[in-house]
Amino acid sequence: MPNYSESLPELFTRVSKVETNDEKIALLRGHKNTQALHTILQGAFHPDIVWELPEGAPPYKKDGGEYGVNPSMLEREVRKLVYFTSRTGRLVQNKMKREEIFVSMLESMHPSESELLIQMKDKRIDGLTARLVWEFMPGLIPEPALEPEPVAVKKTKPKKKGTKKNTDG
Repeated sequence: MPNYSESLPELFTRVSKVETNDEKIALLRGHKNTQALHTILQGAFHPDIVWELPEGAPPYKKDGGEYGVNPSMLEREVRKLVYFTSRTGRLVQNKMKREEIFVSMLESMHPSESELLIQMKDKRIDGLTARLVWEFMPGLIPEPALEPEPVAVKKTKPKKKGTKKNTDG
């Protein structure tokens, strides 16, 4: 049974704590019809979406309010994400203005939502992989390539060079 009062950061925290992909997918399915979830997953795992923002967290003032009493929330702010990628055709061309809008978004939301948005921008969400997202909702992102099995490399010890005895003498 979906918990619609659960925020996306709370959902992703629960997903990161379960062991199997089946359990993770079951948790995500409870929120399958949430537009913000689709947007965040696409932004993090779609290979064609490139964020025109610097890596990592920008300096911003975290809102200290409780969840739900912040000036804005992730579900509203995701609409502004079109301004940060050239894929939409609505990219804000001025780099400083683009970063200013992003920081403003982060400052208006609960810190847990801001952290999730930063993870999405950096193309990673704790506890999720592109393969898992594709299994959850195949049409959301293209099928990721299978990760190759690690190949065990047999290490050989370098041969020690013998020391020559000095026979002059």
